[in-house]
Amino acid sequence: MMKRKIYLLFSFLIFTIVLSCNYENEAALFTAPPSGCSDTVNISYKNFVKPILASKCYGCHATGIAPSSGGNYDLENFSTLKNFVTTNRSRFVGAIGHTTSSPMPKGAAKLPDCDIKKITKWIDGGSLDN
Repeated sequence: MMKRKIYLLFSFLIFTIVLSCNYENEAALFTAPPSGCSDTVNISYKNFVKPILASKCYGCHATGIAPSSGGNYDLENFSTLKNFVTTNRSRFVGAIGHTTSSPMPKGAAKLPDCDIKKITKWIDGGSLDN
């Protein structure tokens, strides 16, 4: 009876040790958590791009704003926006990323990196009206 108890205890101990083993590598253990910009796979104009532009760009770049006020590009009109980002991708991305001589929004902080990633992903995906 004593041998059986020792055998059961020993078996439980081995079983516990085996289950507690972890084979993750060091890089996986010390990788930073996601930045919160995880939805860059399914970027839509309606759900992501338009709200960003509406909150940050339409003050100067919208339908009915006079070009003389500095808003030479109507980003509210989808056709105009698509044409602009298709023919001037690097200029547009550079402006919102503050890497050009005309950083946008003018006189304001750069858009969050997550917003820039979403807009860039949308442009690279064909600038669809979705």
